[in-house]
Amino acid sequence: MKLSLDELIEIANNKLSQSLELSNKVLGVNYPMPLIEYDLRGRAAGLAYPQEWKIRINRLMMSENSIAFIDEVIPHELAHLIVYRYFIRDLKKKNIKPHGLEWQEVMHKIFNLPSKRTHNYEVPKRKVKTFTYICGCNEFSLTAVRHNKVEENKANYICNKCKQPLKYTGEMALKVR
Repeated sequence: MKLSLDELIEIANNKLSQSLELSNKVLGVNYPMPLIEYDLRGRAAGLAYPQEWKIRINRLMMSENSIAFIDEVIPHELAHLIVYRYFIRDLKKKNIKPHGLEWQEVMHKIFNLPSKRTHNYEVPKRKVKTFTYICGCNEFSLTAVRHNKVEENKANYICNKCKQPLKYTGEMALKVR
């Protein structure tokens, strides 16, 4: 049975709360609950923002990978926050790498999880608007960001082969990436 996004968010929030409670107990600290947002897109499963005490989660990946995703990604990102606050901020340590020894120690000794840097989840495909441009020798698909820069006269693009400026054809397409 596939869980709804709301159910997964509730489970993820509970996992974060339990993981934080465990880390506070093991380290003898009282760190507050970090802000968690489910708005991350792209290839990353999650991102930690230690200075903001915030975690962002890719909800599409979470929806497609369910509980296994939550059990791995939530502690992984929380470990980044803990390392920052416990080792860097509180002890004034420097030269700590994002997935260095301190992070690995938190993953192993507190969360009892392997210290994997990257995930193996399939990156969800999404539809992206592209805009067709041409030059003297070729056709190009520009993203909305680049197209908008051209429309606002903030950028001009030139073909690397024929050195002619790219011109918008008026055509737009949706491509799956």
